[in-house]
Amino acid sequence: MSEIASSRGIDTTAVREMNSSTIAALLREQGPMTRAELVRRSGLARPTVMAIVSSLLSIGAADEGGIQPASGLGGRPGSLLRFNPSSASVAACRVRLEGIEVTLADGYGTPIGFSRAAVSHEPSELFPAIAAEIQTLHASTPEAGPLRAAGLLIPGLVDRRTGSCIEFAPFGWTYLPARALLEDALGVPVTVLNPAAAAALGEVTRGRGRGHDDVIVIFLDKGIGAGVVTGGRLLQGAFGAVGELGHCAMGHSDGLCACGRRGCLETVASGRVIQRQAGTILGQRAATTMSLAKLEGLNNPEIDAMLSAAAHQLGIAASWLVNMFNPSVVLLGGTDFAVDAKRFLRDFQGTLEAHSLSSGHHAIQVQFAATQSDVWGATAAAMELLPTQLRPSKLYAIP
Repeated sequence: MSEIASSRGIDTTAVREMNSSTIAALLREQGPMTRAELVRRSGLARPTVMAIVSSLLSIGAADEGGIQPASGLGGRPGSLLRFNPSSASVAACRVRLEGIEVTLADGYGTPIGFSRAAVSHEPSELFPAIAAEIQTLHASTPEAGPLRAAGLLIPGLVDRRTGSCIEFAPFGWTYLPARALLEDALGVPVTVLNPAAAAALGEVTRGRGRGHDDVIVIFLDKGIGAGVVTGGRLLQGAFGAVGELGHCAMGHSDGLCACGRRGCLETVASGRVIQRQAGTILGQRAATTMSLAKLEGLNNPEIDAMLSAAAHQLGIAASWLVNMFNPSVVLLGGTDFAVDAKRFLRDFQGTLEAHSLSSGHHAIQVQFAATQSDVWGATAAAMELLPTQLRPSKLYAIP
């Protein structure tokens, strides 16, 4: 079909790229396979396939991977071609209160290296430090291919279209051009996400949302965010800043939020508030750093009642998203703070289902999000910036 289209005047460069992507995707997602199999599965002419294979071999996107086992029907066995995961590497960097964490992944998105460092959050120091940490990790990882892209996880309100942090008060950031700063320091394309959006992307590419096109992650940590994948694409909105569930108003609360407004969901259900209330109830400063699972493990009736109330409020808020976007999977957490809090998840799920119209017509899977889901998502988003022959065939995040 592509070759016919070419003869009818469609841009031949675009056709060659499409054909090359088809062959690369077959090797990446279904390989290893022989040249004859590539011809059969792609539907392209043999000379076209041979030319593409030669090109993929020359740029290192593919390599020879052994001999096809004999079929018993005679004929010479064909050599197997496979996608070369060392043709590219990508980095995912988390910026956290205590410093940065860098994960290096190969061309399949499989982690091959990890490092962390304490850094200043002053932009003039932060972005050179991130670039240096990525470059050091890359240079010290023998199996790493050329570094070709990076995904940056930063807190706060993030405009994904510009790669800027619109606001994050704890670091004093306002309209920080994070993508531009890191691209200048690192020299490769960069994509920027907040953790909630990245967690949703990570779950549909590698986690419990895999195989689903409509997934919501309620990201619960010090604050509350939401990541939404609908119709197989990460939802971005007009300014790329979808997911600020924690700053939606709850009618019965007038508590002062960190954003400066009153009555936000974060004033009744965020990790910051839960830990502060636990410290007050127990009279212990140590409680202000406890995870939900540790708080549950205390079996303190007053703590349990407080956690149940928070889970209830979070479930009500999540039901708004369920009623709007009709997901098949809702995932809670994605953080060390929320992991394994089984009673909290049970109470959250009960309230969510009670207030979701769709729950009467189809069952919604409600589970924990993985604690690495945001890193998976940043890696997946970075891989979508790879050259056409190296990137995954299914895209979730590129506008």
